Amino acid sequence: MCGIKRPFVIGLLLILTVQYGICAPLNKNKPKLEFVTFIAPPYVFDPEKTSEKGIVLLILDHLMEQAGIDFKITIMPPKRAELYAQYTPNTCVVPIEKSQEREVFFSWVSPILISNNGLFRLASQKPISLNSLEDARPFRIGSYLGSSMGDYLSSFGFMVDLTTHNEANIYKLNADRIDLWASDILSARYISKTTGIEISESILDFFTSLRAIGCHDEMDNSIILAMRKALQEMYRSGKMDAILQEFKAQKQTTHNLGK
Repeated sequence: MCGIKRPFVIGLLLILTVQYGICAPLNKNKPKLEFVTFIAPPYVFDPEKTSEKGIVLLILDHLMEQAGIDFKITIMPPKRAELYAQYTPNTCVVPIEKSQEREVFFSWVSPILISNNGLFRLASQKPISLNSLEDARPFRIGSYLGSSMGDYLSSFGFMVDLTTHNEANIYKLNADRIDLWASDILSARYISKTTGIEISESILDFFTSLRAIGCHDEMDNSIILAMRKALQEMYRSGKMDAILQEFKAQKQTTHNLGK
């Protein structure tokens, strides 16, 4: 963002933001945070299409209740959400993928999820055998802006075609505009079921990402510590596993997501 002043960036992002009314009730005695997120089923659903909460918002609801923090949520495209949280005080982005490149820009509460990522093709397409990630170098790979997985592949010189949302990649795969789709496995299976476009099993599991809460680097440290303590307690008590297992069981019943 060289040469661009923070007030200009913040103003531009505010103008471009689309805000939906998915927020917790506010209490004047509690700290209040703004969270920015992005549509990424089944982690975060589009509130204009369903009242169902994705797994990230279910986790966030419990985490903020445990931490004693009120919050509101704004939905943006993934890359915009990352930049907005980076430049806007008292704001966090979730579920951002933690990476070495992003480490210095945020105060972290992590991990809220661990995602396994793979490479996919259509079930109807000719199978491709990949023994290592290097074998994927001749192919066009679909990812999305704001994905650490896409950044990772690009940094090693792979041919990466980026979209604004992950779901767009299954349509590009179906239209033969990309050869492989790089996605976390849970999202890929969900998108395949809901779009009716059948994909292969992961050809190569190649990347594990930590999904986290990334907060503005000048966030009050007491708030960060309260969220970290609440997250630790969720893991210690088994609440995190209970939320995940219940959610996966529901999705397996309705969408046959599998593990």
